[in-house]
Amino acid sequence: ITHRSGGAEFSRATAKSLLISGLINVILYTIFVRYLFLTIGLFWGTGVALLISAGTGYLTYLFMKAKIS
Repeated sequence: ITHRSGGAEFSRATAKSLLISGLINVILYTIFVRYLFLTIGLFWGTGVALLISAGTGYLTYLFMKAKIS
């Protein structure tokens, strides 16, 4: 889909960024969920893990922006 709408370069850049950020952020989210569910419960554990994941996602974005630029 990205190849048709944006071309090969756009598709390559999108895949690269999703591969890096997905690898980092998904693993961190699952680690935080694992421990937060046990300590503060399902509802609050999910909320806190999402907030932490948003923070690490932003840090990953800043890191990738600095490396690519």
